Amino acid sequence: MVFEITELKVHPGNRGALWYMVTMNPAEGINPVEMAASVVLAMEEEGRKIKAESDHPLFPTRPVQTCQGILGPFGEHPSAVNDHIVLNIQTDVSEADLKGLVDKAVEAYCGDYDDKTKGTDPRTGQVLVERHYDLKTDGDILSLTIHGKAGHMGAILECDDAITKMAYIVRDLVAHRRSSGCRLGVVLDGHTGQELILEGGQGFVPTHEISEVMDRMRSAAEHGAQTYCGEIGAEFRPDFVKTTYDKLHNAAFAREVDTPAMQTAIDACKKVGLWKNEPIIGWNVSCDARIFATTFPDREVLTFGVGSLSEAHAADEFVSLDEIMSAAEMAAVYALELCGWTRNE
Repeated sequence: MVFEITELKVHPGNRGALWYMVTMNPAEGINPVEMAASVVLAMEEEGRKIKAESDHPLFPTRPVQTCQGILGPFGEHPSAVNDHIVLNIQTDVSEADLKGLVDKAVEAYCGDYDDKTKGTDPRTGQVLVERHYDLKTDGDILSLTIHGKAGHMGAILECDDAITKMAYIVRDLVAHRRSSGCRLGVVLDGHTGQELILEGGQGFVPTHEISEVMDRMRSAAEHGAQTYCGEIGAEFRPDFVKTTYDKLHNAAFAREVDTPAMQTAIDACKKVGLWKNEPIIGWNVSCDARIFATTFPDREVLTFGVGSLSEAHAADEFVSLDEIMSAAEMAAVYALELCGWTRNE
């Protein structure tokens, strides 16, 4: 039994996850931020395809997420949804017209990912995202600050990824420049040089082997870079973009529901008042349980513990002391029952 933030529920399987690093280093004259936007959109699209294919009985909600965590100097962690990114824009387009282009791009983004300025956090009652962006003039540069909501990639549906939102905006700005012939260039605030690094995470369930997911996300990143080069009339070279998986790469796994360990865990939860008679499903998150599942393929592996994904990896991350005590009680009963101990009450 591996202890994780499962809200005191027992799971006989976990989704998989891998963290990718996409290094973009295009030739001089090719904008790396614009290339990054195209790469992000291609990887998001491939993630949606993987999700559509992810039909597994232990994962009915298809917890397959594509999380953009870090771009250049912005972001904290590959699997923490990015909540803040700043673009500096040099253009002869008026601020009012530029705002109209940004609003249109944000509208398209919200159509695909929902408008989080209209949602509230059920825990706090506060709006999830106060506003999508701030636009202000700084000399001859327009500074665009894009806002999102951070959190664990496992809770990405309740979060708002600023990097993905940025990609929609930059895509539309590039398209406008191409159609109008205006002067318009974007750079990340605080970033210099041609090399630009994107880090993020891709979730998957046991319908897909981790090697397949790696290959597909790598191909998607290359396709995005190649598409961008074609749009601006530049020659693409494979060395412009490189995708590596040197950090976390966790396989997905699933065990049978009707096993002695799982049934004992259910009984222990009932005896300490934690069982809610809910359907038994896999955990929608990846964790170290996969180490035991892959090392010991014939052993039963369960995940259980305190805390919620909605708080994990967020600025106000916490767990309840009462829940910690309840989990400890369940673990004690579970261990005793595995050793043959019983009680009537």
